[in-house]
Amino acid sequence: MRKTIAPIASVGMLAVLAGAMIGCATYDRRYQYLPRPLDVPVAMAGRDDRAATVLVTVAGVRKPDVEAGIPASVEVRLRVENHSDADVALEPATFKLFTAGLEEFPPPVVPGGTLVVAPGETGSLVAYFPFPGGAVPGAYDLDGLNARWTLAVGDAPTTASATFTRQREDRYDDYRFGIGFPVLIYSHYHVGRGHRGVRAPHHHPRPGGRIH
Repeated sequence: MRKTIAPIASVGMLAVLAGAMIGCATYDRRYQYLPRPLDVPVAMAGRDDRAATVLVTVAGVRKPDVEAGIPASVEVRLRVENHSDADVALEPATFKLFTAGLEEFPPPVVPGGTLVVAPGETGSLVAYFPFPGGAVPGAYDLDGLNARWTLAVGDAPTTASATFTRQREDRYDDYRFGIGFPVLIYSHYHVGRGHRGVRAPHHHPRPGGRIH
C-alpha cells in the first residue's frame, strides 16, 4: 500500500519556505508606486533648451538592513543627465519627501553624499527616507508620495518635484523549487481607487500530494 503522507508534508514544508522567502524580501511588497520612472526636465530662465533631465522613481518601502546601515525607509532613486556646459550638483540636504497627508520624512540617508555631474555626463543618487522609530507606515499616509529636490546648474539653483501614487493589484507568485510542481502563493490587492479587486482562486491538493 503506497503512502501519500510524505509528499503532502513536503508541500507543507515548501509553503513554509516560500513564506520565509517573502519575509526575507528587501522591499515591503504592499507599497508600489507609479509612474516608474518619472521624467522631469530642468530648464533655466531665459533658455528654451533643457539644462538637465532628471529621472526619478520610488523603488519601494525598504526593510531595515543593519549591516548596510539602511533603516526602514522609502527608497528613492534619482538619475541626472547634464545637458549644460556647467557642473550640475544636488545636495542631499535639499532632497525631501512628503506623504499624501503632507507629513515630511526625516532627512534621508544618502550613501556617497553630494551628487556632482559634469557637462555631458550622467550620475545617480539613492536616498533612504527613514520612518521615525522604524515603524512602517507609522502615522504616515502612504497612498501618495512627493519628492522634492534642488539642482544647482553652475551657480543657478532650480527646484523641482515629482508626485507618485501607490498602486494596488491582484497578483500571485509562482515559486518553483525544481521538484516537479509549483507552489502558488496568492496576495490580494486593489488596482488604484474605485476598482474592486478580484480574489484569486484557491487550489487544493489532490490525492498523492500534487497541486493543480
